[in-house]
Formats: sequence, C-alpha cells, structure tokens
Amino acid sequence: MKLERSSKAQREAIAIAETTLGKPLPIGAEVHHVDENPLNNKPQNLVICEDRTYHWLLHQRARALKACGHADWLKCRICKKYDDPTNLKIQERQTAGTNIYHQNCISQYTKQYYKGNKEKWRRTPEQEERRQERRRQQKEEQRILKAVNEWLETLAGSNI
Repeated sequence: MKLERSSKAQREAIAIAETTLGKPLPIGAEVHHVDENPLNNKPQNLVICEDRTYHWLLHQRARALKACGHADWLKCRICKKYDDPTNLKIQERQTAGTNIYHQNCISQYTKQYYKGNKEKWRRTPEQEERRQERRRQQKEEQRILKAVNEWLETLAGSNI
C-alpha cells in the first residue's frame, strides 16, 4: 500500500531529505520527524526510514521513552504499563501482530474472563463424548504398545 504524499509539509520533508541524501528516496522509504512535528523540516529533524515498519518502531520507542524513560521497554497489553522486556511474555502471532503481557496480568485477566463466561466454555455433550472416545482410543493404543513391548522383550530374552 502506498501512501499519498499530498500534503505540502510531506512533500517538503521528502524534498529536503532527498536533497540531503543527494538522490531520490528508495521505494518504500519514509521520512520521520524526530520531534514529531511535521512542520519542522530542518534536516537535523528528519530521519530517512527504510520502510514503514522501521518508522513505526521509531514512534514506538519514542512513546516508551516519553512514558517511562526507557526506549527499549515494552507495554503490557493488559495493564498498559511499560516494563523491561525480560519481565514480559512476548508472543509472536502470525495473523494479529505480537502479544506482550506480564504473566501475572494474563493470569488475572484469564481468571476474570472465564469466571464471567463459564457457560461459554463448558463442553457440549457431543464434545464431551468425542473427548471421552479419544481418551479410550489413547488408552487402548497404550495398552497395545505395552503388550507389544513386553512381547519383544520376551523374544529378545529368549535369544531366538
């Protein structure tokens, strides 16, 4: 998806960045304003970002620095507090970004959520029946495996 570079301030920032760089910006590159003021197009206030992901990272780090004084800290999605990444669980997801939370926060959240929705999480009789059938099959497979292993041990012990 390509952003429309229509505003005068955006065009000016891009022109100044290209002049400073000495060539046109690469495709996908974005211009970041360090002070987050889009009208301040001084060259020392502009950073050329290779892509939108890096530009977003600069904004995320600026928010963390402003909130807690540590640019590398992350925000718990549940309590909304910034903390050292070593104190947080970071769960990469393929479809919806990254889950970042304190283990304590997710435990409390989960307890509260399930407490208010017990009926929603209860198995239907059909689900319970399928679950019990799977457990019976697993036990039968384990019993057969045990019998085969015992038989193999007796064969190995008789040195045939």
